[in-house]
Amino acid sequence: LSPSGQLFFTDEDVAKILGDNSGKNKAWAHYARSSNGDKDAIDEQFNKLSTYYGEPKFTVSDKASGLNEHRQGIRKLVKLAKDGSITDIAAIRKDRFTRFGYVYLEELFSAYGVTLHYMTEKNTDTM
Repeated sequence: LSPSGQLFFTDEDVAKILGDNSGKNKAWAHYARSSNGDKDAIDEQFNKLSTYYGEPKFTVSDKASGLNEHRQGIRKLVKLAKDGSITDIAAIRKDRFTRFGYVYLEELFSAYGVTLHYMTEKNTDTM
């Protein structure tokens, strides 16, 4: 309240009132997967993700096929999304998340306010 009786609001106040989450702090998770459990390939994926997106709050990996529906890393990401601990998840390529059914994963994470990101569709290197 100013001396003249006017109210002042910050951008954060307005976003909070409007329910706009775009101003909230981003909490990134990076996800890497190697079907054959190649630690070097996973480390390389994390290095590329950090270079492109910056340092994440969480790094999660799986040493399993993209067809495996029981991957602990994906389950951990779902838990982090449910808890509101993350806002964004990045992987090198879409197929690192899953071989089939990416749209379902995208919809699931979106329901928790989490956006999936990937750098490229191109299959390169040992990833």
